[in-house]
Amino acid sequence: MDDKLKAELYDFLKTDEQVLEYLLDDMFDGAFFMDLKRERHEWLNKTFFARLGIEVTKRQDVDDFDWRTQVVAGDLKMAEHNLLEHLSHPDIPLEGVVRYRHLDGSIIWMRYRGIVIRDESGAPSRLFGTHTDITAYKQAELEIKRLNEEYQRIFNGTQDTMFLVEILGYRRFRFIRNNTMHEKLTGISYEQLKGKTPEDLMGEEVGAQITSHYQRCVDLQEAITYEERLPFKTGYTTWLTTLTPHINPVGFSYIVGSSKEISHLKELEIKLHRSAYHDYLTQLPNRRNFFEHIEARFAKTEETPCALLFIDLNDFKAINDRFGHQMGDQVLIDFARFLKKHIVEDAFIARVGGDEFMVLLEGHYEESKLKCLIEHLQNGIRVLKIFDRINAVVTPAIGYARFPEDGHTIEKLVKEADRYMYQNKTKHKT
Repeated sequence: MDDKLKAELYDFLKTDEQVLEYLLDDMFDGAFFMDLKRERHEWLNKTFFARLGIEVTKRQDVDDFDWRTQVVAGDLKMAEHNLLEHLSHPDIPLEGVVRYRHLDGSIIWMRYRGIVIRDESGAPSRLFGTHTDITAYKQAELEIKRLNEEYQRIFNGTQDTMFLVEILGYRRFRFIRNNTMHEKLTGISYEQLKGKTPEDLMGEEVGAQITSHYQRCVDLQEAITYEERLPFKTGYTTWLTTLTPHINPVGFSYIVGSSKEISHLKELEIKLHRSAYHDYLTQLPNRRNFFEHIEARFAKTEETPCALLFIDLNDFKAINDRFGHQMGDQVLIDFARFLKKHIVEDAFIARVGGDEFMVLLEGHYEESKLKCLIEHLQNGIRVLKIFDRINAVVTPAIGYARFPEDGHTIEKLVKEADRYMYQNKTKHKT
């Protein structure tokens, strides 16, 4: 400050009471001047009282009002302790925060700052200070704290794993934090995760896959959900992950991720799928599986030749009647194994009914080649060990159809193979 202007301001303060009143009443939320040698000999400006809900029209309105009764318990002692420390050690600032009760019952937060004036002997004589109303700031601070605690409860209270990822650029991401459930299920602590890229944390190959998902989320700028199988300390586990992007063009951008561990659900899904598409007894594909497979095959490779076998076990009912269904089941199991062993590897073998089986053979088959295969199967079944135990033999009646020679549709091929199989069955009975 210019010394001349400073001297001029001092003169105004000495001679013009309006300047002093402006400084004390309008520039501060509260000002006080206290005699440190005489208890309760003090002056506080009207703005201070206004902050507490007290209207002052003349000084006598507050002469008998003790502002100390409006201070929240404990805060007054804290301020007095601060004053005593400052008096003993002037390098300790005379400042702090106290809470006052407004007449309407609300709490007013005031930050005080003061300076001690000493007499000629150096003893503390007067105390001058100001108040600044920081209620709005403290309310915002408390709200932020409340929101943070609520966020922590939600973030760490959920049964799903959650994580935050910072977006650094194209295919550049960095983990910010994870919740306690993520730590528990993955074995990765917050300290291990913080600041790491997916490649740092999971290795180059798996990390690159994770990065691709994150980049797709950023590119679409919308939430995405997908399944992923990831290796952790406990082994490979399957997760259903949802990523939600928060893109800020001029500031911090991030992805909120949540994952649910679904390994047990995937295992159940696989079991249910298998039970829906496989025969529980022989473990071969079932009728539904066979016809969906052959329909998909014809839709994809319509011109490629193939052959179809339709197999029915002769006299199988007699085995059930004579030796019981348990033995009949064993015959079916052994026959399924026999087919898998004696038919080419790429053949699609299915149990399509009680004692009926169908086989799809890929490639061109001459009629003579098919008849040789059928004869091989009919002769080979006789040596199944199970027949040694029951003193009986079940022979297969086998029909066939070739594509495209015997038909151009699945229905036509099945019908032709079925017709040929029943011809053989009739010959067996005669």
